[in-house]
Amino acid sequence: MGHLLYHCFCRSKRNSIDPAIDVLKGILKNGFFLVKEDPEVPWKDPCGCNKSLQVRQYRLCLTSLNCESDLRDHCEAFGPVGIGFETEFIRALGGFPVFYLPAPIGNDEKDTEDRIGVSLLYRLTELRTIMDKIKCLPNKYRSELYDHVEDIGELEGAIRFLGNILYFTDYTRQTDTLELRYYRQREWRLIAGLTSDHVRIDCVKGSPYYILAEHDGKPIRNFIKEIVVHGSKNDCALVDKVLQNYGMSIRSRLL
Repeated sequence: MGHLLYHCFCRSKRNSIDPAIDVLKGILKNGFFLVKEDPEVPWKDPCGCNKSLQVRQYRLCLTSLNCESDLRDHCEAFGPVGIGFETEFIRALGGFPVFYLPAPIGNDEKDTEDRIGVSLLYRLTELRTIMDKIKCLPNKYRSELYDHVEDIGELEGAIRFLGNILYFTDYTRQTDTLELRYYRQREWRLIAGLTSDHVRIDCVKGSPYYILAEHDGKPIRNFIKEIVVHGSKNDCALVDKVLQNYGMSIRSRLL
């Protein structure tokens, strides 16, 4: 297998490929869905007070995989269907490798070195809050505060972008497995809010997600390099039927 970035979907309690088929139809029809997540990490500040840091992110996640067994394990954890893209294409869309921060491993507030990662993200969150408040000020005061800033929009966008590519090495929820941790992933992300001559990511009014529909005027489905299925031959047949309905020549591969 070649070296591709894979987006696998979807984790479901149902022992069926049907939910993944529905997601695949949505991607082929509309493009990438950049969904919301609010990772939350408990920690203690230098005064010993309990804190909880939550950072809202809108993104689509992909993982760099070049080993058949790793791809199979990844589908086992994230969903039975995976679509693969060349790294260069994801980079052209504005994709970025995730920047990981170490999460606190102890509860002792004296271990300041242990909290450097969460402290950095906390400061970034505070900065985003301050900038949101500045945005509500009259233009006169905004201009004074941003006197030495060349492009205010780019500055605000850069801060939001950083908040979306940061993640914790050991962050898990109760339902998560080790596959979600840094040590088992080489994760890339597409972030909401990017706009250029080639790429536009738009918010869907009334919905908790963004959509990236096209690149250079071509639908995202045209850039799929591989589709894999972790299941049965019948599952592959169901996936291939969907691909055929959307006029695609590519066919799925059974892992």
